[in-house]
Amino acid sequence: MFAVALFALIRWCCVARMMSEVQLFVGELRRITLLWDELWLGALGQLYQDVMRRLKQLENEMAKVSSNTMLSPEEAKAIIQKKHMTVLKPVNCIIIYILNF
Repeated sequence: MFAVALFALIRWCCVARMMSEVQLFVGELRRITLLWDELWLGALGQLYQDVMRRLKQLENEMAKVSSNTMLSPEEAKAIIQKKHMTVLKPVNCIIIYILNF
């Protein structure tokens, strides 16, 4: 009888400890997830103004290229594509860096 009660007590202690550890683990996972969300929110908040400035710059460049009558449509398209890649590449690099963080 004593052995059964002792076994039940030990098992209860192990289960209680395991439950405590699981609760701690879940709490840490929530903290990590919150930190990840905060990282993205902060990074996107900082990038927003830069992206808007770069898009405005790209629109101005596209208007200049489109108004150039010396270029064929294919040349204009190629120039606009190169400018697009050049202007937005830093933003793309930052996003990729955060993804791999």
